[in-house]
Parts: sequence; structure tokens; C-alpha cells
Amino acid sequence: MGLSQTVEASIGGQPARFCCPGCLAVAQAICASGLEGYYQARTAFASTASSGTDQALAHYDLPEIQQALCEIVGDLGSEREVSLLLDGMTCSACLWLIESTLAAQAGVSAVEVNFVTARARLRWSPALTELSTLLAAVRQIGYRAYPSQSAEAERARQRESRRRLWRLFVAGFGMMQVMMLAVATYLAQDGTMSPDILKLLRGASLVLSVPVIGFSAEPFFRGALRDLRLRRLGMDVPVALGIAIATMASVQAMLTGVGQVYFDSVTMFIFFLLGGRLLEAGARERASAALDYLERCRPQVCERYASWPESGDLEQVPVLALRPGDRLLVRPGQLVPADGRVLEGSTEVDEALLTGESLPMPRGVGARLLEGSVNRGSPVVLEVEAVGERTHAGLLRRLLARATSERPRLVRSADRVAGWLVGIILLVALAGFAAWYPVDPHRALAVAVAVLVVSCPCAFSLATPVALAVATGRLARRGVVLTRGHALESLARATHVAFDKTGTLTRGELSVTAVRGLEGLSPGRALALARALSVRSEHPIARAIVRYGEDVPALPVESRTQVAGQGIEAWVDGRRFRLGRWEFVATLGGLPPQPTDLPPSTLAWLGGGGGGGGDF
Repeated sequence: MGLSQTVEASIGGQPARFCCPGCLAVAQAICASGLEGYYQARTAFASTASSGTDQALAHYDLPEIQQALCEIVGDLGSEREVSLLLDGMTCSACLWLIESTLAAQAGVSAVEVNFVTARARLRWSPALTELSTLLAAVRQIGYRAYPSQSAEAERARQRESRRRLWRLFVAGFGMMQVMMLAVATYLAQDGTMSPDILKLLRGASLVLSVPVIGFSAEPFFRGALRDLRLRRLGMDVPVALGIAIATMASVQAMLTGVGQVYFDSVTMFIFFLLGGRLLEAGARERASAALDYLERCRPQVCERYASWPESGDLEQVPVLALRPGDRLLVRPGQLVPADGRVLEGSTEVDEALLTGESLPMPRGVGARLLEGSVNRGSPVVLEVEAVGERTHAGLLRRLLARATSERPRLVRSADRVAGWLVGIILLVALAGFAAWYPVDPHRALAVAVAVLVVSCPCAFSLATPVALAVATGRLARRGVVLTRGHALESLARATHVAFDKTGTLTRGELSVTAVRGLEGLSPGRALALARALSVRSEHPIARAIVRYGEDVPALPVESRTQVAGQGIEAWVDGRRFRLGRWEFVATLGGLPPQPTDLPPSTLAWLGGGGGGGGDF
């Protein structure tokens, strides 16, 4: 309800003001029920609806919420760091405005905004300001910010994705209908169409263009109004001006019958611009997802011993609640939740995501496990040594965040040019209009609109950061982590590359290169048996065999047993087989010494209870 409907009344003998008659009726019902003590116990009346936005952000100040969303940083843990998802960014000027606004808030020590991923890294002191205050400051300048790991952030991403698709659909549908009507008017330029029919077609084009201009183009107008209110020139300003001027000129031409209408051009322009922004948003989301792969290597919950070894009782706790010294149980197939050392048990861990090593590495008592590695063997008890951003994976996350937040020299140059480009565009459009108006007023308007339309996408300032982010994301998917933003610029000029690595450069994933049957066993039969034994195993070698033999018919398997660090044993067609290390396989059927004429890449062997074998 508006403030003009404010109602004053007496509640409990005290004067009170209500925002609307509905609130007054509720208060009177409370008093009529004999519950006026509710008002006597209150220390203050509730805030009005105008402050509801700030109230909706207040839950982010709760310690238990911040524990799940923020990292404790700074000396003696005096500061917090959070990753924010930003909604409403359209150009580099938005980046500058958000950074400037947050940096000016009390208690903020660092803020870095990434235009491509639409995220910000914010560090602040809770003793000086609340997180809700910082989020409200972003909203006051026309944007929305959510902690990137919160449910609100995920819902905001889904809502924005649906809105983009609906706007594009409405623009495309309206454009097609307007273009069909425009074709008829183009074909009737020789005067064969009567004026009333021409006016009818133009009126129908206007009706069909209204949803496109009012709904699909709404982000451009909203962004332009925000820019003008904040006294800056963003990319939405020439876009909105071009659409508004062309629309008003078309309406005037339709009413007066003098001049051209541009409804078809306006709707087509909106459709193509929305399509370009949809492709840009898709590239940004893919780049952001690729850069978040290190976040996905940390589980959300884990199993912690209440008192080990005195008690075996386990409790499920959030990983962010772990502290050094905690004892955890890491089961087979689970992600290691923190850096630590093995207290009990032995296993093999897959560290390909962190180190690139394609083979599982054996780890026993006293060995160190890294957060994000996968337990491929047996259960182990882990003593936590480092958690969160202090882990090995946390270091990689910080390096990757620094690389994506840094703006290379090329991007900074583009930002500086884009800051002046919009002003120059407006001046050129105005100069074109002034130069043509004395000669041909109708042509003058078309020239001004053409300048605004042609230059408004600002491809230079948009394509540069998006291209760099897409390249960084492609590298991340291939296991290459950039630690400096300017590395790609330097890489373009590189002529030689030297790798310093103790092992070999690998793809991080095993694959079968050849199958060879020994002692009369055909390669096809060997592959079928090996796949039958491997089909339920999570071991990287077993998964490689399953992928290689996906077209091989399945064989019935009984009594499958996996021996940690050795291989798999099972019964197939009434005969016992083993798949794994040579020593493990050879003891089953008295196989001869390991062949020496095979390549060193041979990692798995197959043997049966009655002899015979094969290698893979």
C-alpha cells in the first residue's frame, strides 16, 4: 500500500500509525481477542515494508550461515572473505561502479569484481560492518548480490536464465510477425496498396512490437536509466536511445502518414542483440563452471569420529566446520575432505585432479592425503591438518581466483577505451543528425539512429574479457591452471615451452592402447573377460578397460572380490580369473615369469585358474 493510505489509531492506550487499513484491522483483531499484551511487551513497532529488502538480507549476518559461506582470513581471524554472485552487470562500467561502491564501505579491506564470471571476492571486518549492509549497498545502486554458495544465488541464476530465454522468445516471435507485415508494405511501394490498408498494416506492426519493446527490451531501458541516474554512460544508453528514437519516429510516421516506419528493424535489432547477449552469457557460464572445478572437489559433509580411538561413534558434519586435529573416516569412493595424514589403514588415492597423475598412488599409515583426491581402495582414518583455503586445493583455488580477477593489460586498455567510446558515439550521432537535418530531416533521424545501433554492442569491450575467460576455462578443463591473468598474453608470444615435472605429462586419465593374448588366449576373449571383472570397479584402470570394451558382450560373473593394491578376482563360466598386477595373477595359475617383450605401459594382466593369460 502507498504511504498516502497511512492510518493512525490508538492501540493499548498509545497512539500508533499503520501503513494501511488492513494492518489496522489485524491490530484491532489482536486487541479484541485480549492479546493486547503483545504490544505492551514489544520494545518497538515493526519496520515498514520499505525496509523489507534489508530485513531479507539480515540472515546472512548469522554466524552459522557465515560459517558455511565465508572463509576466516586476516590476523587472528579478524576478517571474513566471501564470493558474491552479481546480478545485472552488462559492461565494464558496471564492474567499476560495484568495486567503487563496495570499497567505499566501512570495514572493507579488499574487493575484486570479475566481469566475465559475474562474481566478486569481498573481504571485510565483521566488527566494523555487517555483510547484509554491504549487500544492501550493492542493491542501492541497481544491482543484486548473493553469496555464490547460497541457495538464493542458485535460484537467482535460474531465474535470470529463464528470463533471458523468455525475452529472446518474445522478441523472435514478434520479429517474425512484424517482418511478414513489413514484406507486404515493401512490395507495395509502387502505390498499389491503398492508404487505409497501409495504415492498418503499420498499426498491426505497432501492436506486435509493443511486447518486444516493453518486455524483451526492458533490460536495456532499465540499465540506461540506472546509468543516467548515477551520472555515467554505459553501453545500455546508446541501445535504449536507438530503440526509443526509432520507435517514436515510427509512431509519428504511422499517425501522420509521412516518413518511414522502423518497427521491423527495431524488433530485429532487439532480437539479435538479445541473442548476442544470450551467447555471451552462455560463454560466461561455461567459463565460470570450468573455473569452479576446484570447488567441486571439496565435499559438503564428512564423517567425523566423536572420540577416536576410544570410540568408533561417527557424526556427519559440514566440511567447513572441520578443525585441525579432527579424526575422519574416509570410505572408498569418497572425496578426501581436507589435507591430513593417515592414522589407520592403507589405500590408493586418485590425485589426477590436483597433480595430473593418472595412476592411483598407494597411501599407508603416516602418508599425507590431499583435499579433493578420491579414495579408490579401502577405508582409512584421517587426522586433519589443514582445512578450507589452507589446503593444497585451497592454494590452487586462490591462485585461480587471482588469475581470473586480474585484468590483463589488453582488458584494461579495452575498459579505458570503452569509458570514452559511449560519449563519442553520442556526439557522433548528434553531429550526424545536425549535419543532415538542414538537407533532409527524415534522413537526419535515420543517420543518428544508424550510428547508435551500429556502435551499441561495443564488441571491443565485451569480447576481450569474454575471450580471455573462455580461454582460461578451456585450459582449466584440460587441467592447466593459470595463476596470473597476463599469462595468456605472454603465451601468445612464446616460441618454446619447458616443463619442469618429476614424472611425465599426462592427460590425467588412463586409456587402453592395445590388447594382446598370451598362450592361446585370443585378444577378443581376453578383453571380454577383463571387462567382465572390471565392470563394477571404480579403479581407474578398470574404468579404462570398461570404456575400451563397451561394445563387447557381457559375461556372467560370480563371487567378485577386489583386493586392495593387487587386483580383482571372480568366477566366469565356472572358472576362476584374476585381473591385476602380474604377481597377483601369476600365483593363481602358475604363470611363467613376466614377459619382457611387452611395452612398459602394460599395467594390467589377466590369468585363469588353469593357466593362460593376457595383458592390457
